[in-house]
Amino acid sequence: MKEWMSRREPLIGSTIWNIIKLLFRAKFRIHPRYWYRLVMTININLFLFPLRLIEKIKFSRKIKKHEISVEPIFIIGHWRMGTTYLHYLLSNDETKGYPRNVDVYTPHCNLVAPDYMKRLVEVGLPERRPMDDVELIASKPGEEEFAMALKNKFSYYHVFVFPRRMDYFSQFLTFTKSSKRSIREWKKHYVNYIKKISFINGEKQLILKNPPNTGRIKLLKDIFPKAKFVYLYRNPYEIYASSILLFQRLLPYFSLQKWDEKKIKTKILMNFIEMIEEYERSKKTLTEDEIIELKYEDLIADPLSELGKIYHKLDLKGFEESVESIQEFIKTQQQYKANKHIISKEIIDDVNNNWEKYREKYGYSKREG
Repeated sequence: MKEWMSRREPLIGSTIWNIIKLLFRAKFRIHPRYWYRLVMTININLFLFPLRLIEKIKFSRKIKKHEISVEPIFIIGHWRMGTTYLHYLLSNDETKGYPRNVDVYTPHCNLVAPDYMKRLVEVGLPERRPMDDVELIASKPGEEEFAMALKNKFSYYHVFVFPRRMDYFSQFLTFTKSSKRSIREWKKHYVNYIKKISFINGEKQLILKNPPNTGRIKLLKDIFPKAKFVYLYRNPYEIYASSILLFQRLLPYFSLQKWDEKKIKTKILMNFIEMIEEYERSKKTLTEDEIIELKYEDLIADPLSELGKIYHKLDLKGFEESVESIQEFIKTQQQYKANKHIISKEIIDDVNNNWEKYREKYGYSKREG
């Protein structure tokens, strides 16, 4: 049952209106073999509609009036840079809050029926993430971009459902090519959702991990002027190999369309450049105590030391009180084995031809195919 649900129902937790808008963007080009996924998704969302309505009536005013007391910490960096691991590490600080998987996969009704939603998410999710075997638990930290995809069309993650529209949805990595109206709507949805997560977490400072936010620093600073950022970087050959694997593993789970793997690879290369270049431009607007850059390899080698750097550089509280909990978590991860990627000649050539500037900037050795 678990495998069946997790593989066949993209956009569960969304709204019918959002699904209709996405179908229009996709020009209703759904491959015949995936129509049953769409039908099941619509039926389940119709079943959840009364809960969404009750939650809106009961909580919308409270969330709207809620004030975020301490502005968030954003964990950013391209996919496959260790952002999830860092998110899990920081979640051991009890002074910090975060969206849970149950919050990001049921963003419209996680307040009105929390226990039921938690069970639904636990049944619907695979036990481990398909791309890296990381354990998936409803109460563990989640990524708010999934919630944004379920709430509106302004999310890059729709590429996993509609890969043939990857060009269109890629604009939402930076919004530099989006209309002012789209930006306003995205900000409205984003603020509302973050306020909801803050409402759930009380006075705690939120830790938000979201790779697409790497290219949205300017937008995020418009919303949260005192926000702080942790940026992770990694060996580009490993990033590219792992990103290809990400799509190879996720598209069979979520897609409603057939896809061209060659075009996907080309777009991964292009999107990386656009997102990182926007990050490099935007980070110049940040002060010294608003951002820290960490090397993935250093984080994996000595996570506690790297966390200490984050707390010191960003002037955060709670590290000393959390050391014991963090160390216990680190011990639980010692048996975890990260994917070992085969770095083919094709991967080496693609990186050397497209990401040379990034490789040189962060001091990684050049490989030859």
